[in-house]
Amino acid sequence: MKPIIFITSTTSNSHCKNRIEQFIQQGYKVHVYSFRRDKETTPENLPYKIQVLGDIVSSNYLKRLTIYFRGIKKMVSLYKKEKNILYYSFGLDLAMFLRLFVQKQQYLYEEADLVQTYHSNKIVTKLLNCIDRKIISDSLHTILTSEGYLQYHFPNGAYPKNVTIVPNKLNPAILNYSAKKSKTDMTHLRFAFVGGARFDSIDHFVEVFLANFPQHEFHFYGPVEPRMNRFAEKYENVFYHGRFKNPDDLANIYANIDILLCAYDYRYANVRYAEPNKLYEAIYFEKPIIVSKSTFLSEKVSKLNIGYMIDPFDDNAIKQFVNGLSTESIEEKIGACMNIPKKTCIMDENICINLMK
Repeated sequence: MKPIIFITSTTSNSHCKNRIEQFIQQGYKVHVYSFRRDKETTPENLPYKIQVLGDIVSSNYLKRLTIYFRGIKKMVSLYKKEKNILYYSFGLDLAMFLRLFVQKQQYLYEEADLVQTYHSNKIVTKLLNCIDRKIISDSLHTILTSEGYLQYHFPNGAYPKNVTIVPNKLNPAILNYSAKKSKTDMTHLRFAFVGGARFDSIDHFVEVFLANFPQHEFHFYGPVEPRMNRFAEKYENVFYHGRFKNPDDLANIYANIDILLCAYDYRYANVRYAEPNKLYEAIYFEKPIIVSKSTFLSEKVSKLNIGYMIDPFDDNAIKQFVNGLSTESIEEKIGACMNIPKKTCIMDENICINLMK
């Protein structure tokens, strides 16, 4: 069996790791190539070896693209004499260079972020969108992690047949950990953000929350960015717990919070169309989730009745939301989470088999 050649832009991305492991578990041989970010720590005990194509030590976007170009060209040259090689590219930045060196239908493409939508130049974004759709159409098959991404790329509803929607659900290893029950104290609620807090919308919500509700707490679980230290300097009801191990620590984390904040910055198109992994964590561990209004995610949360939709940049909306919370409302959201079968939150391990067939 010929190996599948995986290309990732970072050595520590858990989503890429889970996907590669799915193929390994189904008996496929893999070769994994990656670029390494500055100060990045590669996970230990991986079931595969990572071969580094280059180090990304600068925030300069054009320099990064040059490193991608050189690294991917070098990688493809290693297999130029072999037949029936299949590549698997994560993300547009890598795929558009891979496509320069390989044939149509010689690669699988997975898009878990619309990276082009963060570009400040609208003309560049439109150009990258055209390239993205071309990469999708030329692929042997494409995986999108949100149905919203399909709507973004093909708003007229003319969806290509070589696309599969595979939401970024939870690793099956999470089944070793069950949701733990905890009592909600309405006079002392525990809000939390779990993961890397990189959006201004999170900062704004937290600032308003801490300033106006000293009787409640806000907890950060995940890496602490330097800018976040200002909260601790001003408020006593904020707590930082640092990095955690996924999925080992999740059950205890969610047992110690009442409401999960997932109100990402809707000013970015990627946020408006994404379906974050936190949706499934909230359901699995039976915690109400706060999301940004007018997003694909808010439509799902509203339909499932498992959380709240707000404008995280509106001070009055935040204050009215927290003041309006009730035991009945929170219990209703928890009950809706409990009624959703846990298996619907877990990645389908047969996806890779069906895809390769």
